[in-house]
Amino acid sequence: MISSSAVKLILPLLIFNIVLIVVSLRDIFRNGKFKHGNKAMWIVLVIFVQILGPLSYFLIGRDD
Repeated sequence: MISSSAVKLILPLLIFNIVLIVVSLRDIFRNGKFKHGNKAMWIVLVIFVQILGPLSYFLIGRDD
C-alpha cells in the first residue's frame, strides 16, 4: 500500500500534469499556428510525454 507521505507528494504532481495536458490540448485545438511541427505531432507529444510534452509545446511549439 502507498504511504500517506507518498500520496501527498504524488497527488499534486498528478494534478499539475493533468492541468498541463488539458490546457495544452485546448490551446492546440483552438490555435492552428505552430512554430515547429503540426497539430498531430503536438497532440501525441503532449499526451505521451508527461510534463515535458506540454511544457515544450508552450516553450517552443506555440506560435503567438
